[in-house]
Amino acid sequence: MVGLKLYNNLMQRILMLRDLILRSIQKQMCSKTTVEGRLPNQTLYSDLLNCNPNSLNLTSPTIPVETKVIVIVCSKPDDIETRMTIRQTWANPLFSKAVKNKLVSAFFLIGAGLNKDVIDNEQQSFSDILQVKVYDTYSNLVYKLLAAYRWINSNYPEKFVLKIDSDVVVLLDKIVGRLGSGRKRTIQCFVHKSPQPIRNSESPWYIPETVYPERFLPDYCSGPLYLLTPAALQAILEASQDAMVFEVEDAFFTGLLAKKGLVELRREAGIWNHWVGNTELCNKFHVFIIKAGN
Repeated sequence: MVGLKLYNNLMQRILMLRDLILRSIQKQMCSKTTVEGRLPNQTLYSDLLNCNPNSLNLTSPTIPVETKVIVIVCSKPDDIETRMTIRQTWANPLFSKAVKNKLVSAFFLIGAGLNKDVIDNEQQSFSDILQVKVYDTYSNLVYKLLAAYRWINSNYPEKFVLKIDSDVVVLLDKIVGRLGSGRKRTIQCFVHKSPQPIRNSESPWYIPETVYPERFLPDYCSGPLYLLTPAALQAILEASQDAMVFEVEDAFFTGLLAKKGLVELRREAGIWNHWVGNTELCNKFHVFIIKAGN
């Protein structure tokens, strides 16, 4: 009976989170600005690659020694309400044994742009924010993640990394059992096959031909959720040293750099890039994600 009450409570909170995220998505889409013919910021990319990884942060989260999987939740500085809701739902020790036992630790990745005192107060309360010295815009997500990946690789090189968007819900207890060997260069995800780059400069996912002239992109992982082994992250960062960046983070990290680094993409049952409202499927497979807005 207690378990049923906890389940019902969790589902109510998840539905509240979904509504909150939908409003956030609408606001975000309205705020996206594009520049005709814009080019990726190769100077910023180079600076992030060449400086000390620990010098890139304004705040850093606390990661317990016991942790096997670090969860990066991509957030925005002003999205405080969504972060609080995530702390109260799928990332809460009450609903996840893996979180309770510190096997999985989640933190929020944000950039600069909000009153520093606000973020400092939140960090003081929860110690789960990695704020990097990159101005927080949609197109800058690739640079935010580069800073985060370098920080993790420098300080926690043996840990798996689950990258997740803030508009996704995941059952973290299902993650630990499917980790496999950290020495294998693999990413578990939903794989996009033979995608074509978008050449419309007004699109948020624009890739200039001057940066990537090929007709097709390498296969890559759907951005809402993917799980990297430590070896995969290391290989991707090594491949990043001589790459030309473009501002579509999933295609760049798990496509272009993963291919250069000989990283295998594994399309996993139970990881979807859209809403799957089927209880039998959710119980059968190892990972359940909800992508709000689809």
